[in-house]
Amino acid sequence: MIGDLSSGFEWPQLHLTILTERELFTKTRKVAPRQHKIANAERLKSYNELNVGDYVVHVHHGIGRYEGLQTIEADGGKQDYLTIAYQKMLRFLFR
Repeated sequence: MIGDLSSGFEWPQLHLTILTERELFTKTRKVAPRQHKIANAERLKSYNELNVGDYVVHVHHGIGRYEGLQTIEADGGKQDYLTIAYQKMLRFLFR
């Protein structure tokens, strides 16, 4: 019999599985990563634009308060980090 199937099926008693051409050969679409767009907001060009007490928004952590720069020595070198306080007094350092 010739005909069209909208989807495949299984017949366990006969150990038979039928698949349609669509199920065999259709390519799946890749979902592009979501792009974060900032509307009505300012992007910093330099951390020098920040003043202690300014509120900042981090893509992953949310709203925080800038607390200044902190120099940390590690692996024989010094590096400056931004100190940002988030709710519940969590602090993160960003290079």
